Amino acid sequence: MFEVTERDGVARVGTLTLGDRENPTPALFHVDHPRFSVKGPWIERLFHLGPDRGPVFINGSGLSALTEVERSSKPGGDPRARAQSFVSGRKDVGPGKVLYLPGTGMIHEFALMAYSGVDAFDSAQLILNARKGIYLTPEGSTPRSEWKADRCHCPGCIGQVGDGAIVKATPDSSEHAPEEAANSGVRQEPFKSILLHNLLAAQEELALIRHAISSGTLRNLVEMRVRSHPELVSVLRYLDTEHAEFFRMHVGFSGGRVIGVSEDSLLDPRVMAYRERVGSYRSPPGDILLLLPCSARKPYSTSRSHRQFKMVTADFFGHMNELIITSPLGLVPRELENFSPAANYDISVTGEWSEREITMVRDMLTDLMEKNEYQLIVNHTPYSFVGEILQKLAKEGTEIVSTVMNGRATSKGSLSELRETLWKNTRDRRRYGGDVWKEGTFANMWTFQFGEGSAMMLEGTSVRGRAPFLKLMKDKGQLAMMVPKAQRISLTLAGGELLATGKQNRVFIENFHPTGDIFAVGITNADEGIRVGDEVVVVYQASEEEEPDIRGVGVSEMAGTELREASRGVGVRLRHRAKRK
Repeated sequence: MFEVTERDGVARVGTLTLGDRENPTPALFHVDHPRFSVKGPWIERLFHLGPDRGPVFINGSGLSALTEVERSSKPGGDPRARAQSFVSGRKDVGPGKVLYLPGTGMIHEFALMAYSGVDAFDSAQLILNARKGIYLTPEGSTPRSEWKADRCHCPGCIGQVGDGAIVKATPDSSEHAPEEAANSGVRQEPFKSILLHNLLAAQEELALIRHAISSGTLRNLVEMRVRSHPELVSVLRYLDTEHAEFFRMHVGFSGGRVIGVSEDSLLDPRVMAYRERVGSYRSPPGDILLLLPCSARKPYSTSRSHRQFKMVTADFFGHMNELIITSPLGLVPRELENFSPAANYDISVTGEWSEREITMVRDMLTDLMEKNEYQLIVNHTPYSFVGEILQKLAKEGTEIVSTVMNGRATSKGSLSELRETLWKNTRDRRRYGGDVWKEGTFANMWTFQFGEGSAMMLEGTSVRGRAPFLKLMKDKGQLAMMVPKAQRISLTLAGGELLATGKQNRVFIENFHPTGDIFAVGITNADEGIRVGDEVVVVYQASEEEEPDIRGVGVSEMAGTELREASRGVGVRLRHRAKRK
């Protein structure tokens, strides 16, 4: 039996159950073949082997008996073909099975392959390289002649595993058989010691990968692993460009920290999905646009610099909209700063911007100014390229003012200049009331979360509360509320009716009234576009002619495709359940 328990994009942590033993995935299968002749108590302890050995096995079970495991063809040789084979293999196998690539994968490739959806590897390359006297690590491979004795402290490098304990090695083992050496504490022949190192290094890397998937940071690990291997960088870039839609479909709506370690972070599916959703952004009421720099602390409002900005801008509430200029996200409207990934990302801050980053900001500012009208743009960023972009993009009648002095946005002079500029330009301009501003702000948040066109669901509603904890109301009843800690708008049962009416984010179930979470086995269908972490409404609908009966609202644990195809695992974590009528 196989069940996925955690996801990070296409990558999954799962449990493959064989007999009474649960094996975590991504997993390492062991190859037992006369060509390799790898046996001995230390191998059995590492893989928990049983008596029924096959050419490839885990815990004594040959893969032919495991219906949950599907072999895929060996990836092509060039980077583009490898990227295509990873994606095709994941699509063809489907969400309910373990994707296993026989005989492929060095340790330094495991992270990228798991990121692409591979669930299982085998020890073939570990054994073949040990035969050649090559040590494998997450950073690459090293011949025995170049391996330093103190580089690794695993049992294979410092001694032997005898009767379950580490025993100090002795210089020579030529007169001892491998199994005698394993039990007597005598150093193994080089092949055995190198293989033990390779196997332990592989298991350790897979444990790290599982942790990264659980914490939503696998992409960051992948970018670090591929840096020293140009061919892997190429594979990642093909995945990011030619298969971008496939990966964006699976990234979670909330959670997962983006760490910009290279320009490849600009193509991170979470970043691309964010920029795609911001593309439909419409400014709240106010004809002044204020551009601000980002901060190291997130959300920005909690940082020292943005608290200083707020001390200036608080007096001009209702006149302007705030946008933060940053990389790799580009533009972050103030009202979206509590959504992922804006609420949880980190980059190296040097003040230097690459051409790709500048192009990204220019394209997003171009799109913003085409869709929104501003009479005044206040550039309170220390980035010279922003002023140059604005001068080229400004429409007739739009005034542009830069307020940063000496390159420091938080200096006393810069803050004084910002206050003076806002004071002079708001005296004779319309100030939008709190209710109007709140409704415009919440509409932007709603559209960002539920997609362009979803704002029509808000007709007849009102917005109450203080930012960021804005509440959507109708007839004195609460429909939804922004929950910064969850990085999303959270729905009530009444709010779920908005999604059902709008035919969006619906998960259809069989005719039962849930008492707990919704498991995949009870799901009959789901709307396109649902991502992990999305708010969804759970409904039962006997036929297309009948009105859907709302059974609950909650958070999806699977992407839309998996909700429709999976047969195991939790599909929706329910927050509210409808009472039986």
